[in-house]
Amino acid sequence: MTSDRYDSPLAPDRPLVLVHGFLGSPADWDPLLRECNRESGGVRGECIVVDLLDVARRADATSGLVGLAKRIIEDLGRDKRTSRGFDLLGYSLGGRIALEIALLSSEFVGSRNAHPARLILASTHLGIDDSSERATRRATDDRLAERLAMLGDITDADSRRRFAESFLDDWYRQGLFATLHGQDGFAILAHRRRDELAAVGAGSIWSSIVSSCSPGRATPHWERLETLASSCLLIVGERDARYLAVANRARAMGVRTEVVLDTGHAVHLEHPPRVARIVNQFRFEQDRSPLRDIRSRERAPL
Repeated sequence: MTSDRYDSPLAPDRPLVLVHGFLGSPADWDPLLRECNRESGGVRGECIVVDLLDVARRADATSGLVGLAKRIIEDLGRDKRTSRGFDLLGYSLGGRIALEIALLSSEFVGSRNAHPARLILASTHLGIDDSSERATRRATDDRLAERLAMLGDITDADSRRRFAESFLDDWYRQGLFATLHGQDGFAILAHRRRDELAAVGAGSIWSSIVSSCSPGRATPHWERLETLASSCLLIVGERDARYLAVANRARAMGVRTEVVLDTGHAVHLEHPPRVARIVNQFRFEQDRSPLRDIRSRERAPL
């Protein structure tokens, strides 16, 4: 895990743990953390940035969401910075892992007399209820895993980069990433993704993660979410239709939601200033304001 700091006049005395998404890396949080630092000042607050590839190497990438969450909790338990607990921010797959951490960490909190986590989920699904849809998703993710496993078998570095680039071209062609393509920094992001995915062993680990952590295999947590509703925030992009539906369902259960206009799935990369403000307000405000949508249409580079 890596560490960064940002300042806020109302920063809590516990760190924010950030968990990136599928194919991501700790560097994905850099734009958001810069914005947190830019707009805040005063008391210093700390961030602990999780590297999922590193966690999966040590936890066994086939252990699924619960196995990865348990390994992260073990790491946090050895970290003196979490003596008074921690808050969580996860994006997509990272949000699903963060939710597992929140559900599993009651023993950690109780043993250290720490504050329960505030949970922030960005573009995160809470689980698939329908059995046929779950079966379809399992099959889809297993096909994706097979392709990533092929990358793991390539020994030549240039060939791995070409394969990784082809894979990422297909991945980011999905509609939920359409607005991400319009960002000035998308080409830089894509090149970084290619190099990270082409690294030795990365394809094999992501292959295991995408299969074992498939929403078609994971336990839906809609009912258990109600127990976390008062300390949970869900952030989604206006143009991310599937996750907008998730937000509507979560809102009906009492979960605070924020909809960032003119963004798709990768909200933290498309609008770092707005997401940083939402995160700070949720963690630092004394009296939480009513549910509301974020109505900004400003653009920010990655």
